[in-house]
Amino acid sequence: TLRRTSDKVVLFCQGGQIHLPSERTSLYILLEQMIHQVQPGANYSFHPKFWLIKYKDAKGNAVYRIIVLSRNLTFDRSWDTALALEGKLTDQKQTRSGPLQDFLLYLAKQMPEKDVKREELHKLAEEINYVNFELNSREFRDFEFIPVGVPKAKGGKYSLENTNLFTKAFHDLLIMSPFLTASVIKEFNNRPMLKDARLKLITRREALSGLRPDDCSNFKLYVLKDAIIDGEQGLSEETKDLRKQDIHAKLYLWRRYSSSELYLGSLNATRNALQGNIEFVISLKTTKRWLDLDKLCDDLFGDEAQDNPFEQVLLLENIEVEADLTSSLERKLKDLLLTSPRGEVSSGGQANGRYNINLHFPKVKPEKDFELTITPLLAPLPSEVQTEVTFSGLTLLQLSQFFTLKVKQAGESITRVIKIPLANMPTREQAVVQSVVKDTEAFFGYLAFILGDDYLLTALENKFTQKSSLVSRNSQATLPALYERLLRTAATSPEKLKELDYVLEMVDQDEVIPDGFMELYNTFRKAVKL
Repeated sequence: TLRRTSDKVVLFCQGGQIHLPSERTSLYILLEQMIHQVQPGANYSFHPKFWLIKYKDAKGNAVYRIIVLSRNLTFDRSWDTALALEGKLTDQKQTRSGPLQDFLLYLAKQMPEKDVKREELHKLAEEINYVNFELNSREFRDFEFIPVGVPKAKGGKYSLENTNLFTKAFHDLLIMSPFLTASVIKEFNNRPMLKDARLKLITRREALSGLRPDDCSNFKLYVLKDAIIDGEQGLSEETKDLRKQDIHAKLYLWRRYSSSELYLGSLNATRNALQGNIEFVISLKTTKRWLDLDKLCDDLFGDEAQDNPFEQVLLLENIEVEADLTSSLERKLKDLLLTSPRGEVSSGGQANGRYNINLHFPKVKPEKDFELTITPLLAPLPSEVQTEVTFSGLTLLQLSQFFTLKVKQAGESITRVIKIPLANMPTREQAVVQSVVKDTEAFFGYLAFILGDDYLLTALENKFTQKSSLVSRNSQATLPALYERLLRTAATSPEKLKELDYVLEMVDQDEVIPDGFMELYNTFRKAVKL
């Protein structure tokens, strides 16, 4: 599944924001070709939450789905928003899809020039310009994609600062943002307003500590109740996986007379988000009949006071905030990645196929305040970050472009997974497959999974019985059950046999494939004309 997915997926993320997995496995090697880090600058972030998915049916007809979110690819359980749109290819360029093309072309530039997927992304960017996306909603009459910070084909960059949200006086304004910059909120607070204007701000409680009363004097302020934030502790006595939850949604409502606009996406009410980050926002246009402050607050707050997950708070004075040491650590990590570290793999000069990884960190200088430690993700060999770093004696399955980077200062530290391009990397796919399908029992378990009528049921069966229903200590006794599965597969899903071909090419046949299997399998291959 990982192998097939990596052929179809390209994933862009902020460099230095991959969290350390709880378990380390050579299967992560199969993710390297789909993940690309983006570094907009030392003080700015690659921050969009955006999915583009293309589906094709057996006849080649395509449907395109866009998902604009505020949610990261993490297990965080905070409250987020998501909006999905679908569209189909047309014969004419679609004006509303132009920003999508610019966004995809920007992403393509973040990939290595020789990457095959870069050309695929260029083709998709040209294609998307002809896709007509539809809301299929009577509540909203129009929409606009806004990839903030991305260069436009005609010059300049996409921005929210020239939209109605930032330029026109209003009757209603609602901002929901977990993170704030005081100056941004103050600018909204002091904007020219129409008579009886109403302003509401929903944020995290700790974000209010950066505001002064004068910054938000015209706003009513709301935060999630503690009972919601700590709610999991009240619902379960187990402490293993309890997590706090808070708002993570980014939402803006602007209304002037009968016109309403709703902005959803990744953009916080911060200065960096507006003037440096790469973000993705969609604006939805409608009328007061369908959406205004009262209607939206009814949805957010509920009908009854006791059902309201939010509570109004007063900001009486500015609260002093301790210096955020984590921010300093994050900046140091960004600075290191901006130097574009590179590396290469070389032969270890030993028997048994050992290798060395040589890393180069240009412009890195020792600093008294920071400790930087780098470790190959799949090998426990920590080393201090220097201009040149070498890891010696690695096996083939310990080679990976993923490394863990630990930044430490004054007793505080952060650890992230980073990707460093490595030249001369040997092919490791066969070694990964052999590490999974390593004996006859594992091989039969894989067969049961591939040949099963339902992947999920087969996986559960294998998990709870600890072995496949095909497995027998006597391989000759196994063949009749296997014959029945192969017969059904050849009749109903012959394409599954191509997956078996792949594994048979990868495994050590003498050690893994039982006697008599290849003769049986070749009979079925001929029958389905593979």
